[in-house]
Amino acid sequence: MSTLDEFKKFLVQKGRVYPKHIEFYIGWVKQYADFARDLGESPYEMTCLKQYKNSLMNRVEKWQLEQAEEAVKLYWYWRTGEEP
Repeated sequence: MSTLDEFKKFLVQKGRVYPKHIEFYIGWVKQYADFARDLGESPYEMTCLKQYKNSLMNRVEKWQLEQAEEAVKLYWYWRTGEEP
């Protein structure tokens, strides 16, 4: 089972996200991981998250930006046990 499959299972079991939104959350996390890797940054640094949000700001709707941030924060919490 991949890490993202395990994260998806976490989202389903904890009821943190509407089931129809889970695939979008997974998509945001994948995009964020690629963004962090391309920058050479740790995905668990607040500066990286801020840069990611800034990169999305003029490309997506406000609700999508909020959803992306929530997805990344949930993933961060799931992986580290710490809230960003």
